[in-house]
Amino acid sequence: MGPCGTNLCGRVFKGDLGAAAQDPLEDIIVELRDSNGVVVQTAMTAADGLYSFASSPANAYLTVSAGRNQVASPGRRTAAPGNQYHDFTLSGVPARITVTGPPGTFVLITPAGAPFYATPPTIDFRAGTTPPPVYSGAIGLSGQADIRVPRGAYGLTCWEPVETSGQTQYVRAPSSGVMAVPGGVLEPQNDPPAVVACPQPDAFSISPLPPS
Repeated sequence: MGPCGTNLCGRVFKGDLGAAAQDPLEDIIVELRDSNGVVVQTAMTAADGLYSFASSPANAYLTVSAGRNQVASPGRRTAAPGNQYHDFTLSGVPARITVTGPPGTFVLITPAGAPFYATPPTIDFRAGTTPPPVYSGAIGLSGQADIRVPRGAYGLTCWEPVETSGQTQYVRAPSSGVMAVPGGVLEPQNDPPAVVACPQPDAFSISPLPPS
C-alpha cells in the first residue's frame, strides 16, 4: 500500500526562486483528466498542499490549473492510485503587499532597479512604448491597499493628499528614493502578506498629482 492508500493523491509546492524546499501551496486546483484530456474531477489543495481523489479512470492523468503567468512542473503526471505522491511545483504565484496609510494616498510599488519617480508615473499605451514596471493603487476608506505583485524585492513610495488653499496636492514620502518593503523575496498570496505603512511625509515635498 502506498502513501495514499487506495486514493490518488499528491502535493503542490511553491516553485519560485527563494521558496523553501517543499513549501506547500493551499487552495490550488488540481485536475484529473481522462485519456481524451477531458476534466472528470477536480480537487483543491489543503494547507499542507495535499490533494486527493477517491478514484481514477483508466489512462488518466493529472494537471494543475495554473493562472495567468503561472507555470506548473511537470505539466502533467500519469495517474497511478496508491503507490506514490503525484507532486507538482507551481511558479509565478503572485504575492500580496498590504500598504497602510491615510485614505486617498496614492501608492507605488517598484521593483529593484526601477527608475526614480518624483511624481506618480503615467502609463503610455501607444504603439512602440513600454509601460514602466510598477504596481500602483490607492488607499481606501479601510486605511489600506492590497497590491499583488510577482515575487521579488520591492520599494514603496506614497503620495499623501494635502489640502492647500482649497486645492488638493500630494506629499511624496519618502521625499527621495524609496522605502524598502520588508521581507525581501515575498511569499505567495496564500501566506500572510507583507504589511508596510506609508512613511511619514516631508512637509516640503508637496507636488501636484498629474492626471492619469
